[in-house]
Amino acid sequence: MISPDEIRRIYDQQLAQQLKAMDGDRVRLLWLPIPMVLCAIICLMSLGIDGWLSWVVLGVGFGGIVYLFALYTRSRKNYYRNFKDKVVREIVRAINPEYHYNSSGYIQPRDYFASGLFVEDYDRYGGDDFVEGRVEKTDFQFSELHTERAHRGGPR
Repeated sequence: MISPDEIRRIYDQQLAQQLKAMDGDRVRLLWLPIPMVLCAIICLMSLGIDGWLSWVVLGVGFGGIVYLFALYTRSRKNYYRNFKDKVVREIVRAINPEYHYNSSGYIQPRDYFASGLFVEDYDRYGGDDFVEGRVEKTDFQFSELHTERAHRGGPR
């Protein structure tokens, strides 16, 4: 087991620099919804304008919302990918350099059922942050999983 002092050393020597380098992107993600709200206000303002100008103002506001939403979605996806590759991967490596980390991988459905932990069927299955390795003579693997089962009408 890794000690708290070792975790602090890893943070100071490896992770702090990575997190500091990514902080500008994190702050931009926090502020990006504000211009989207301003564009929504512009759309609402178009309701008080008569004639063709109202359509121009509405178009500008709506176009701004669409553009900023696409920018936000792409930026957020890139930030998460970067965080996993630079930070989570280093944490897994610090715990044990022989462990394998795949940010987009997940436990396969056959292993999910073979575990016997979950007996209900699902409609959707996915996940991420797959880690596998070996502790002494025991192979292991884990990941975040998202399973969903749809219920249509009536009691469950």
